[in-house]
Amino acid sequence: MRISKEAESRQNSEDALRKNNTIFSTDSQKFNYSLRNVTKENETLTHKLDEADKAIRDAQVRKQELEAQLERSAAELEDLRLRQALEVEEKNKRLALLQQELRELQERLNESNMRANITESKSKDMQTN
Repeated sequence: MRISKEAESRQNSEDALRKNNTIFSTDSQKFNYSLRNVTKENETLTHKLDEADKAIRDAQVRKQELEAQLERSAAELEDLRLRQALEVEEKNKRLALLQQELRELQERLNESNMRANITESKSKDMQTN
């Protein structure tokens, strides 16, 4: 009986050991499967991160290009505004000179008309006398 209890105890120990080995093997397989999945996900995320970094760099380059273009446009606009202001100033000066000349011509015309009226009046007076 003692031998059978030892054999039974040994059998129970071996069964428990086999069960533990089976559980360990199953857990090890699950762990390895999970590790492979996590590794694949990490590779996928790394690839997506690289793509996002490239998109950011491309966007920054485009932003710099647009900023440079905007600066050039602003400089061209300022240059155009200054040229236009100078043209307007020049035209205003020319207009002022033409207005002064017109006033002088009108004064001369008025003086000529007054002289013509005086001469005509004297001529009529002379004809009537």
